[in-house]
Amino acid sequence: MSSPDEILSLDKANSSTRVLPGGVAAFTLSGLGYNSAGRDPDPGEKQKRHWTRNGEWIKWGQDNRFPEHVMNDLRKSTVAKQILRRRASIHVGAGLFYYTIDIDEGGKRIKRPLYIPEIEDFLDENKVFAVQNMLANDLEHLFNAVPMLSKSTKGDKIAGYSFKKMFHSRMGKPSEQSNKVKTVCYSYNWPNPKAKNEDYRVYNIIDSLNPLKHYHAAMPLQYSTSDETIFYELAVWDGIRKNGWLEIEALVPMLKKHIFQNQAILKYHVKIPYDYWTRKYGEAVWKSMSKKERDSAVNEELDKLDKFLKGVEPPPAAELTLVPRTRVELARP
Repeated sequence: MSSPDEILSLDKANSSTRVLPGGVAAFTLSGLGYNSAGRDPDPGEKQKRHWTRNGEWIKWGQDNRFPEHVMNDLRKSTVAKQILRRRASIHVGAGLFYYTIDIDEGGKRIKRPLYIPEIEDFLDENKVFAVQNMLANDLEHLFNAVPMLSKSTKGDKIAGYSFKKMFHSRMGKPSEQSNKVKTVCYSYNWPNPKAKNEDYRVYNIIDSLNPLKHYHAAMPLQYSTSDETIFYELAVWDGIRKNGWLEIEALVPMLKKHIFQNQAILKYHVKIPYDYWTRKYGEAVWKSMSKKERDSAVNEELDKLDKFLKGVEPPPAAELTLVPRTRVELARP
């Protein structure tokens, strides 16, 4: 959250959007490596490895952190998570309702509710309604879910029903003989859990021919889509992440608040590519600069451009010389 005298800066891996206090323009600094090269590491920041070692699981996304990226984007949205939760609640409804169907003399189907103590005990003991609610949320958010079944103490029937959060789950690697997934890995330490049974656990997928084969058995669910996916389905709504709509939605309220705080109206959106800075300062000099030095140089340049666009006390022309062969886009927002 920014104060009226601070620069509003929204940084992503490959871009940074900034608005100066009282400014008339939003500046987008874009290009591969803008916020990565020359970055000063934060000693207090817990860094996660982006590579993943070979394990018993199938990576979900290039860095095995796909669910984390999805949820980070959804948390910034004011409506997306609420919409998905509402969709999940519609699927679950008011709970399970079991019945028989009779046909009357006129051929009309009549549903007759049942009450079976053993089923009611199973539903109550396992909080099935709450479990179904969580599974529906996983299916709506990630299009994948993992229900769990457990045998009774005697081992003669299924007595337990629960779930594993899909955020923490990964499909196990199939055997070399077939492409069939037979296990689910569960961990709080993705993308790189190390010790089995300490950092991650492996659960067998239920055997359809022998449901009582394993004491605990996973039963993965997916919303099937027409995408070319194999082990993890991709949510149909994921396009709003790819095309930038979620990012725009998160940006708009922050920009509006900054505008109100600084009593300014944005008239321009200036897009400055990454190579503008390497050409202006020289690639070797720019790469040798720390993040603090780069930010200082960039903000100084943006301040000059902003004053020029305001038309108030424009700086000398020599201070605003644009770098040759570098395209700077200026457009009305």
